[in-house]
Amino acid sequence: MYLMIDSDSLAVPDGQRSLLPLDLHSRVVAVGEPAGLFPDGWVQARSAFKFLALDSITSMSLEIWSPPHAEPLAFTVALAGEPAVTLNAPAGGVAVLGYTLHAAPGTQFTVELITDRERQLSATDLRRASYILRCIGLH
Repeated sequence: MYLMIDSDSLAVPDGQRSLLPLDLHSRVVAVGEPAGLFPDGWVQARSAFKFLALDSITSMSLEIWSPPHAEPLAFTVALAGEPAVTLNAPAGGVAVLGYTLHAAPGTQFTVELITDRERQLSATDLRRASYILRCIGLH
């Protein structure tokens, strides 16, 4: 599945651009700053994103790129009031992961993403991260 990103969906009220690469058709607005997300898209092993649902939300998709590794990257999604769900993304490439979640229109909710590992990005880049978030869709 290929997900398009519209630059208007990245706008926030103060005129700044959000770090979160929201899918064009997402029915949410990002609230506040995401935790664990770097400006270039790298994401730490523990991250959290807060949203306001503009409509009923029943699913979330994540398009990610993970670095090469011997094992798949395990992604756990935690949402208040729902059981945590873990899916595996193949290492060393792009993957789209789909999750079921429920949010009523007008409600705020936080999605916590937890992976099973992170690494230092390079010898000169001392940041630690797990993957690159290319797109997030909430429908």
